[in-house]
Amino acid sequence: MEFVLDIAKWRSGGDDYGDYIFGEGTTQLLNEEGYMCCLGQFSQQLGVNKKKLLNRSLPQELKYKKTSTGKIISVSYNKLVGLLLDKHKQVFDGLTHTTYCDSELTGSLVRINDNEEISPTERVNEIRAILEENGHTLVVKNENLLDKSNVTA
Repeated sequence: MEFVLDIAKWRSGGDDYGDYIFGEGTTQLLNEEGYMCCLGQFSQQLGVNKKKLLNRSLPQELKYKKTSTGKIISVSYNKLVGLLLDKHKQVFDGLTHTTYCDSELTGSLVRINDNEEISPTERVNEIRAILEENGHTLVVKNENLLDKSNVTA
């Protein structure tokens, strides 16, 4: 799959006030200032409504419409499963429950996106590399903004 990272809307670098923080507000899927971490941008591209992303930190925090058996009934959310979310079935008291947790790819993207010790350009390169390792591509929109004074040092 091809993912697009729009630098003009990107929030990265964790929530501390260290070097290389990029964007405004807190690092979330979508923050109050309108900035999104890479996972927020990718989740939206996979069909998740922006309203569902607001003030959430991870894809597993998104609220899903489920049937009584726990099956996801929104097709757009099914696109997250196997990519940003892993699906697990567990049996409690004879009933099978389906749960969703962040995938290994999601964990890697969080570590890269929130890393305060590397520059935004290095983050983009690492995001691209981890996506390519997983069979995806990255297109960077507004890449020229990486060189602007949007970085807090």
